[in-house]
Amino acid sequence: MLFFVLAESLMISLAGGIVGLSWAVVVIPFLGKLVEGRMPPLFLSPIILGYGLLTAIIVGLVSGLLPGVSAMHMRVINALRRV
Repeated sequence: MLFFVLAESLMISLAGGIVGLSWAVVVIPFLGKLVEGRMPPLFLSPIILGYGLLTAIIVGLVSGLLPGVSAMHMRVINALRRV
């Protein structure tokens, strides 16, 4: 049961991370041109994108641990009654 809860949490966080990073790839160059000369240049390197994706994975795994552990200790009939 723990595996399924962690897998679901990981998929949701990966989807959110990919959508957020895709949005950043589109918006950051536009914002960089908008604030040119008033702020240091804005840019996204592959390392920054990798850290963002890694952060999304870690957050997904950590946030799925508590529900996964509680589901692991619950009897199936009790879990079905809660649904």
